Amino acid sequence: MDLKLWTVEYVKTRDVLYSTLRDIREEADFVTFTFTNKKHTYYIRENLSKETLKLLSSDQHQTIVCLNTKKNLQFLMDHWDDFRAYPQAGLFFVNIRHHLKWGINPATHSRIADPANLSAGLQ
Repeated sequence: MDLKLWTVEYVKTRDVLYSTLRDIREEADFVTFTFTNKKHTYYIRENLSKETLKLLSSDQHQTIVCLNTKKNLQFLMDHWDDFRAYPQAGLFFVNIRHHLKWGINPATHSRIADPANLSAGLQ
């Protein structure tokens, strides 16, 4: 299973209780889900980079889906202020082999967590 397929299955499974998903549009490196009350775009990136930051927009719901690697975690920590500038942006770090994921919204996390312990809290 690849990250795009994992993302589609994850969102469809989460919608089982609510049944608000109306449309799924798959592109080469992102998937846009249309719900009854919003659109949400999931950008698929195995590895985070400065190009990833250019995808973010403050006027839409968006999530970056990447592999759960030390390199990606380090990129998040190095560019924390860039990510937290987008309140509607989140990240999923996925381990496909073990069907595990963890997610974070940097803007929300910044409001409730101690900035001095960011590195320890994320590891």
